[in-house]
Amino acid sequence: MRVTDSTPARVLLALLGPALACLVSGLDLQAQGNPLEPPPDNDIAPGDGNDGNPLNPPGDPTKPPEPPAQEPPKEVLCRATKEEMDAIAAKYDNEEKGEERLKSKLAAVEEALALDEARMVKLLMRAAGSTAKADEAVRKAAEEALAKKIAHLRRLFKNEAEEDRIAALELLILTGKPDAVRLCTRGLSDPSKKVADIAQKGLVKLIKDRWESKDPAERLSALCDAVELADEPAVKSEMMGIINGAVGSTDERLQEISIRFIAAKGHMQRSNFLPTILAALKDVVGNPAGQEFACSYIRAIGDYGHHDGVRAALQYLRDHQKFDRADAAQVKRNLAVFDALGRLRYKDSVKEIMKKWREIDETARAQETTPQTEDGRKVAQKYIGACAAAMFGLCDNLPGTAEPAPRSSEYADWTRWIGGNSWKLPFE
Repeated sequence: MRVTDSTPARVLLALLGPALACLVSGLDLQAQGNPLEPPPDNDIAPGDGNDGNPLNPPGDPTKPPEPPAQEPPKEVLCRATKEEMDAIAAKYDNEEKGEERLKSKLAAVEEALALDEARMVKLLMRAAGSTAKADEAVRKAAEEALAKKIAHLRRLFKNEAEEDRIAALELLILTGKPDAVRLCTRGLSDPSKKVADIAQKGLVKLIKDRWESKDPAERLSALCDAVELADEPAVKSEMMGIINGAVGSTDERLQEISIRFIAAKGHMQRSNFLPTILAALKDVVGNPAGQEFACSYIRAIGDYGHHDGVRAALQYLRDHQKFDRADAAQVKRNLAVFDALGRLRYKDSVKEIMKKWREIDETARAQETTPQTEDGRKVAQKYIGACAAAMFGLCDNLPGTAEPAPRSSEYADWTRWIGGNSWKLPFE
């Protein structure tokens, strides 16, 4: 049917016109990313080059720029008057009972957290150390507050203001936490002499306080810190005092760490230290529970590096031929001896390792005269491997040798190499 230009037709078009316009407009808004509409399900925002619109390619200059990343807010040093702190302390020490007492204490903890004052840090520490059953909720809140305070102080130390860094150090030192040791260590190199001095005194105090504790774990932690800081000029004297004091400790762990550390510093610094190592070894070698320490002290002979250590190590190397009656503890000590000899850079070390290797090799091969158990053969292979590792440790990458040290556990290969290079070995 043909539509004529009649009045009803014009009325119909007049009515449909706005509707069609709205429809087209709506479609256009959807194509452009209508801000009133939620994002599409596929999480691809219009204009990012993935919507397939050829009129909106990647990098469209009409696309709004991404907002710049905001830096975290700067930490602020918050001080308080004596009256304000008196009021907080009164809240914590209130004599009320029941729910009101708990609310008052929790409020005091929250207010103390907001202030960077020594008195308030001490209040948090006192609350965190409370053992009263009624204060369990307060103790937990104080522990969380202390953790937040420590994090705040570490960030405060990054500020440019000297006052902020001083406050951060002094307050963190009060907590006695490991974070305080780390921050004081950083503070030693601070451009401000005042900050560096506070860091130096605080570091010594923190470590000495733990070293003088009766808690074995605290003493062990203090000694480990002393070893790490022993080469730091500002605290070297105090740290070496702790390390030297640990040599005579009845705690074998402390003694072992200190002896191994001093031995590793070399005999040029402690020319009379070998007898101390041997005395410690003698104390533990007959103790079944002290075998790990015995092996550690034997290795310390190698760490120490003195020529007399070659003879001292060899006196503990015995019974290696008795593979079928090998004592497990003795085997471990013998393996430690080879490890020590492999770090004593003397011609005597090379000579003794090769001599023992020949004895082990000959005994291991004499099947017809020396029947061996399966365990005995395994022990022999351990010794042979230890000899090869010790020789390789001594001779790898030596300058002037005709050929590289062999990567071999065959005695014949090493005999041939030594024969061609012994005069070139740069050992005493």
